Amino acid sequence: QFRSLTAATRQELAAVYASNATSDQQISAQAATKLGVLQAFRSNYEALKKSRGESARKTSGYDAWVAQANNASFGAQAAYDELVPGFEALFEREGRNWQRFYDAVKQLADLPKSERHLALKLSN
Repeated sequence: QFRSLTAATRQELAAVYASNATSDQQISAQAATKLGVLQAFRSNYEALKKSRGESARKTSGYDAWVAQANNASFGAQAAYDELVPGFEALFEREGRNWQRFYDAVKQLADLPKSERHLALKLSN
C-alpha cells in the first residue's frame, strides 16, 4: 500500500513538472501545486496508517522518510520499487530459502549494473 501511494505521488509530481513552466507566475504556480501534492501525500500516508489500525506501528518506520520526502526521495523510491518484483521473484525461485536467495543475490552483485537490472526485470 505504501509503494502504491508513493507511485501515485510520483505520477502526480511528474505531471506537475511536465508543464515546463517558464514565467515567474507559472513557476510559482508549479511550486504551489508541488507543495499541495506533497501535503496530500502526507495526509494520505496518515490515513493509511489509521486504516491499518494495529499494524500502523509497522508503518511508523516510514514517518521520518515521509516527513522529509521531496522529488529526490521519490526518485530513489522509484528505483527501489522498480526492482522489488524481481527480488521477490528471485526469492520464490530459490524456494523461499534465505541462504539460497542471498547466494543468488551475491552472484547478481558480480554483474555490471545494467545486467543486474535486466536480470531482475526478467525475473518477474
